[in-house]
Amino acid sequence: MSHSGVASAAAPGRTPAAQAALRLIQSGQPIAAHFIGICGAGMSGIAKVFLQQGHTVTGSDLARSGAAAELEALGAVVHIGHAAKHLGRPHVVVFTGAIPSGNPEYLRAQQEGLPVLHRSQALALLLCNRTAVAVSGSHGKTTSTAMVAVALRHLGADPSFVNGGVVMDVGSSAASGSGRMFVIEADESDKSFLNYPVDVAFITNVDFDHPDFFSGRDAYEDAFVEFATAARDAVVICLDDPGGRRVRARLTHRRVVGYGFAADADLRLLAVDASGPAASAAVCFAGQEHKVRLRVPGRHNAYNAVGALAVLTALGFPIAAALEALTAFSGTQRRFEFKGEARGVRVYSDYAHHPTEVRCTLQAARAVAGAGHVLAILEPHMHCRTRVFAEAFAESLGDSDYAFVKDIFASRGTPEEGVDSSTITSRSRFPDQVRACCGWHEAFEQGVPLLREGDVVVLMSAGPEPPAPALLSALKLSGSIETSEESGQTLHS
Repeated sequence: MSHSGVASAAAPGRTPAAQAALRLIQSGQPIAAHFIGICGAGMSGIAKVFLQQGHTVTGSDLARSGAAAELEALGAVVHIGHAAKHLGRPHVVVFTGAIPSGNPEYLRAQQEGLPVLHRSQALALLLCNRTAVAVSGSHGKTTSTAMVAVALRHLGADPSFVNGGVVMDVGSSAASGSGRMFVIEADESDKSFLNYPVDVAFITNVDFDHPDFFSGRDAYEDAFVEFATAARDAVVICLDDPGGRRVRARLTHRRVVGYGFAADADLRLLAVDASGPAASAAVCFAGQEHKVRLRVPGRHNAYNAVGALAVLTALGFPIAAALEALTAFSGTQRRFEFKGEARGVRVYSDYAHHPTEVRCTLQAARAVAGAGHVLAILEPHMHCRTRVFAEAFAESLGDSDYAFVKDIFASRGTPEEGVDSSTITSRSRFPDQVRACCGWHEAFEQGVPLLREGDVVVLMSAGPEPPAPALLSALKLSGSIETSEESGQTLHS
């Protein structure tokens, strides 16, 4: 199976194009790189590091964004719209699998015999002669990547990093550091994470996803086994996750560091406190008990932090210093990101697009809300995922008091007749409180009258940034709002 659009880099190894580009970079001479789809979360980060390392960057995308402005400030030329004339004569053309196969710049590059690289191959070039930490997993890899990068910065390592989301502490999704270490988010969705030369492979969990690419759970787990096996130094993996445990059982790597509550974990969790707005955990390492303190909520973030701690100790940092460095982490954009408050209602944005992620996000929202209620608004991502996980989505939304499911965001894949938001809502055990709607604003119109002071709203989407400002404006215009205790409404929990 494969994504629609340009063929992705599903096999490891170096293509002739990648080898040619690698020789250019190793020569120490600046090169010119053109990025097709330059404003995407992953592509913009790679382009930024190319710029910071002295290379010339041009690119194109369908719409202007904050990423375009940041890249232009660094010297990039960003074209809006795709046209063959934008290509010029670069040494390397970098593409993302999200672009359609008929993209005129991609076709022109092929016609002219230019080296054409998938974005993972371009990022692999930057990892040459670096100590590479690749963070992968079904859930939590963006936050975990950010945690490792922020901690390394506070430990004085000054790493380079490329993440799938903006790191709050840095204000960017990527940076070129002066140190030898390079931390990357490694995307498993099309097996492109197999392209990276990895020293430490960090696997947060292995929970079947991307049914548009993988034939099933076994094929999905096979990819993680291959990813871990290729690590040159160490594999860090969660042993409390069933999929992670199955992958661990198949590894013959000489150095596997397991973490979790499992009795055989090298970094063993003793307790997690996720009851408030900042999670914490107690761990045992080398026979000594330590406390992990965070500035972000959620049991899942406690796990992310313990995994990051395992990576830092595997890299040789003293655990006391690593624990102190992790306390600096303040979050990642669109990972339970606080967007504002109006009339006592707090609004958060999250990237959750898998049932497990939805459940973790709503549990964190519940901890933050306290006595208040939680309203969830979900934008499903892709028809295939919606169909395959519809039952699980409906179940996970049951962790909210009210939920709206809007129309599907189809970034790739083929639309499927009969698959829409009602595919999820029709399977809910709470049909009066889990409802289908046509868009964000319809959800806001129906949801605002339900909200009371002290409540929390979570906007969940892997598509464009949800319009949180519009919701906050609607709340401000909604008149007086009672507290949840005063409202007297009966809500499920």
